[in-house]
Amino acid sequence: AYMLSASGREITLYFIEKQSLTMLSATCILRNAAMPVYLDAEEDCEFFVIPPTVYNALRCANPEVEHFTSEVLGASFSRTLASMEQVLFLSVEQRLALYLLERSAFEESDEVHITHEAAARQLGTAREVVSRTLKQFAQNGWIESSRKGILLKEKNALKALSEER
Repeated sequence: AYMLSASGREITLYFIEKQSLTMLSATCILRNAAMPVYLDAEEDCEFFVIPPTVYNALRCANPEVEHFTSEVLGASFSRTLASMEQVLFLSVEQRLALYLLERSAFEESDEVHITHEAAARQLGTAREVVSRTLKQFAQNGWIESSRKGILLKEKNALKALSEER
């Protein structure tokens, strides 16, 4: 899920995992909730749209659905706040290190398959900044960049950088 500015810059709020519900997709149950948020699928997927009237009827008739909705909204809100905290309080180097670690975990591989341009879009920065930072990471021996992707060679160093405060 990402937001797009009037100038065309985008920032990723969070990744939506398989079989999950998000605050953004649940806005239909909130009154006066209009959120200009976009979604891109990185792989083939199916999704379901439940009309607000149907969901509200189900939610009102079943306390477990109400509880589930509250949990999902809370988790999604926490992920969004964590993304905002990163943008506001972490350096680009820290954000990129954290991003690479998260992508590695998501892909279940030490090699991350993403372009510099895509990483920049998701981090809300310029491609040149990502390329320059990745070059520095490579010089430090933390990563190896190739056309296939970015190999994370020193995850502990990236983790230490991402946790610096």
